[in-house]
Amino acid sequence: QEKINLNQATKEDLMKISGIGDKKADKILAYRQSHGQFKTIEELQNVDGFGEKTVAKLKDQLAV
Repeated sequence: QEKINLNQATKEDLMKISGIGDKKADKILAYRQSHGQFKTIEELQNVDGFGEKTVAKLKDQLAV
């Protein structure tokens, strides 16, 4: 399975990930706009709605 790059993904790309819907995709894009690129996948925990467990579950599907 191809990994989705958190820094390059479009909303459509993000929504391909199981567990990320419309609202969460928007939050990731908004975070990226205001904070710049993600340096680590763990940084996703700073986004509203993404806890440690969620990030751990999604980690295999993501890249930075």
